Amino acid sequence: MKRNSARILFGLLFIGLAVFVAGSAFGWWSDQVIHVLSESWWTLFIIVPGIAGIISSGPKFWNLLLIAIGVWLMAESSGLLSEGQSSAFFWAVVLLLVGAWLLVGWFWKPKHHDNPPLSPPQPDGAETSAWEKSIDDRPDYIAVFSGRQLSNYSKNLQGGKATAVFGGLEINMRDAVPVQDITLELTTIFGGIDLYVPSRARIKVTGTPVFGGFDSMFIPNDDSSLPLITIKCTAVFGGIDLK
Repeated sequence: MKRNSARILFGLLFIGLAVFVAGSAFGWWSDQVIHVLSESWWTLFIIVPGIAGIISSGPKFWNLLLIAIGVWLMAESSGLLSEGQSSAFFWAVVLLLVGAWLLVGWFWKPKHHDNPPLSPPQPDGAETSAWEKSIDDRPDYIAVFSGRQLSNYSKNLQGGKATAVFGGLEINMRDAVPVQDITLELTTIFGGIDLYVPSRARIKVTGTPVFGGFDSMFIPNDDSSLPLITIKCTAVFGGIDLK
């Protein structure tokens, strides 16, 4: 569900807009409903990414801010607020956002694995054969409007990339072995990536979250004799979990 949240939400959004257009033509809606939605429908493309980001990566501040801005713009563009009310409503939303973020963030704790599994975790009812297996030394995984589960067993891992656009990737590299320092690049746009990092390496995480986020849930390995893997994360309205 997390990996395909953006796809599902945007699918529902387009279906809803189709129903609204059809209903307007056949007189299903009142004049007030038609006015509000015709003036503010575009704000849904701000609100929906925020909701998708919360589902995929948790209640991050920027996801909540995106929803708050979208709601404020919807109320203002549809004429539901006067000029004075608009300013007061904006600051009320900001204060509510900060309070909600502090409260929700307190209860929302990432799950840490004290004993990480050495093989890919299987969803209920799934077969091991559902995972795509490879020994690519420099893999390049892509998921667009879909979800994939992949395992890599390279004994000479030299780097790699993973990109999820409106979809998700679950990648197991626990048994992959780098023989030198390498870089892995992870990019998610309205989607999510779960990466089980190689167990025989040191891990360094860098990245740029844009209305998204990434979490490091793995147990660090500080053995200086092991090669270093630098994981570069770019999360745009999505989330990356390193386990």
